[in-house]
Amino acid sequence: MLGLVAAVTVFASGESGFNTYRIPALFRTTKGSLVAFAEARASQADAANNAIVTKISNDDGATWGKMSVCQSPSQGFGGSFNNPCVVENRRQTLVLHFQHYPKDTHEYDVEAGFSGPKVVRGFQTESRDGGISWTAPQDITAEVKPAEAVTIASGPGVGIRLVRGKHKNRLVMPYNYRVGKRWWVYCAYSDDDGRHWKRGARVEQPEEMNANEVQVVELTSGDILLNARNQAKRKERCISLSHDGGATFSPAAFDSRLIDPVCQGSITRLGSGVLAFSNPVHQTKRENGMVRFSWDEGRTWPSSMQLEPGSFQYSCMAELLQQQIGVLYETVVNGSYLIRYQRIPSPQAPGQMF
Repeated sequence: MLGLVAAVTVFASGESGFNTYRIPALFRTTKGSLVAFAEARASQADAANNAIVTKISNDDGATWGKMSVCQSPSQGFGGSFNNPCVVENRRQTLVLHFQHYPKDTHEYDVEAGFSGPKVVRGFQTESRDGGISWTAPQDITAEVKPAEAVTIASGPGVGIRLVRGKHKNRLVMPYNYRVGKRWWVYCAYSDDDGRHWKRGARVEQPEEMNANEVQVVELTSGDILLNARNQAKRKERCISLSHDGGATFSPAAFDSRLIDPVCQGSITRLGSGVLAFSNPVHQTKRENGMVRFSWDEGRTWPSSMQLEPGSFQYSCMAELLQQQIGVLYETVVNGSYLIRYQRIPSPQAPGQMF
């Protein structure tokens, strides 16, 4: 078995004139490069003139290139860009979704609708050269945002391209939205490589649940497993299944095996037989970062590996070659955010501990 590789810092607060880096997303392209995304902020606030920035690695994360600004609100928008969520279509084009908060607004000071001075809008940009350059932002608000929604958020993290069944090659992007004090999750999906999007139905949920930041993974059956944080008292993840390519989902339920302190998490498939899930395994604190593994499509999680015993917040995973996994994650050191990357081995047998 391959051993652990020491974590490297990809984005450090204060770097390149930005006060804070948060909200990591990680994607391994078909050609083999790793593209890391983050929000580059003027402060630790969620809407602090955020740009979306990237770094690229061509050696599975051992080294990273210079930071590049993928999209900046200073380019004719003002305000903040949030929630990077990326997928690759069958033409090997990267498709990135993110949101725009108008200047001087925040999550609880915006309005429903598709346009206006206090409306959160959704955007898409594309890269045809593995994340080196990006197209101008395309407004997709009317396609992906429910009319009643006050806020929307893609992911953050990654979307998926389906590889099985009658919806093969469909792009599925996970979203959440807020109305009043309630959050809901759903998916947007595209059957034409991201040129047009349809909005799926929201996932129904019990009164004590507020499903929020969300990721999805395709199962071997072709169904989609949804996994979201619960923005409420019960410290367990929310899960749901789609049998129709993300258009509809079963009513959400709590997964008592996956405790969570109200934090974003990451779920991905490793080859044909294993799912991996990362989050801070604690009921009250964002610490004890773990990756857990399932051989039965998420019904049980018998194997685990600890990444960080201390601070561990948002994370995103990507499958690498040579039976390895790349994990991009946030940790707080002396009050400042670092976004680190670590390579870990994939488990070789159910129940294997590290």
